[in-house]
Amino acid sequence: MPTIAQSLRASVRPRPDGRQPLVDALRGLALLGILLVNVEYILQSVDLGWAGFDSPTDQIVRGLIVALGQTKIFPIFALLFGYGFTIQQSRTDDAVLRQRYRRRMLGLAGLGVVHGIVFFPGDILLIYGLIGWLAFALRTWSAGRLVRCAAWVYGVAAGLWLVVGLVDLVAYTPLPAPTQQVLTTLAAGTITQVVAQHAAVWAETQLVLLLIQGPAVFAFYLIGMAVGRGDLFAAPHRHVVLFRQVIRSLGLPALVVSIVGATATIIGGRLDAIGFALGFLAAPAMAGTYLALAGLIWVRRVGRVLDLARTAGRASLSVYLAESVVATTVSYGYGLGRFGAGPAEGVLWAIGIWLVLAVATRWWLGRFRNGPLEWALRTLTYATPQPLRRPG
Repeated sequence: MPTIAQSLRASVRPRPDGRQPLVDALRGLALLGILLVNVEYILQSVDLGWAGFDSPTDQIVRGLIVALGQTKIFPIFALLFGYGFTIQQSRTDDAVLRQRYRRRMLGLAGLGVVHGIVFFPGDILLIYGLIGWLAFALRTWSAGRLVRCAAWVYGVAAGLWLVVGLVDLVAYTPLPAPTQQVLTTLAAGTITQVVAQHAAVWAETQLVLLLIQGPAVFAFYLIGMAVGRGDLFAAPHRHVVLFRQVIRSLGLPALVVSIVGATATIIGGRLDAIGFALGFLAAPAMAGTYLALAGLIWVRRVGRVLDLARTAGRASLSVYLAESVVATTVSYGYGLGRFGAGPAEGVLWAIGIWLVLAVATRWWLGRFRNGPLEWALRTLTYATPQPLRRPG
């Protein structure tokens, strides 16, 4: 039986032209996962999260989110981001691509700044824009070189987090809790007051995210560039054996490490950092398992969940930002005022918001070519107005 590495090398075949529905479905599923993780820091302060909820139900729900979602989902989105770049690269002259991609990354970063200050300081788009432009310089590297670089970057980051976790076991210092004024502003403040609070913590939050997520985003972007050279997602029916290999080889060990890490995180205190480090260490294998499971489900056409996810994924930028707009309106005092809600309620809100937006996206794309923000970003990228309405 071929190894996973041999199967991956065999996947480098010419890619079919046109839109790739599995990639859209993966983006849509990642959007659900991202909201399930982010909702903790929308319904609670970004400094506190759901750490104060100690009922058995809340701890189980939070533990599942930490074990299955935290640090495991955004790498998939980063991989698909790099994958999309390789598709653009294969269709566009390099000199033209350079100009277009610069404008695209600038637009993405700009959206990230606005989104982070107005709605959610934990936004990832600014980091994606910065890292996307940095990785552009590596576009001529071979797939093997890209994967080796990604492995080194992620491996060093994982090692550093393990060191931090071990140090924290010995010399733990609690982080300061958010002040009552901050909590009151988010729970009952006007939209102006909430935005001012976001603006006050935005730069610090982005710096922390850059340290935590930056290496992972960069590594998985490079892996996405490498995967984009072949037909792994474009022709998943050819790679059923590889998908099964990944699930059998990586799934159980990654799940065990993730559960151990999540348990440490839920206990908290001096175990919090080592719990995060274990989750970060398991994230690549968990992400690979998720991708393989989705590939098998797609090939077998089980149910219609992936069809709805594919619709959401076709307008992933619009849905991602709309998730924050809706979730923050649910949470903060200028909206429904559910700030302070616990894990069980938060998960229900996240699933409901994603379902509503996926259905709304299906309606929108029945009338328009692209999502509204996709259209705006394409217009900026091509430096000329793009058609939006479908003909007829």
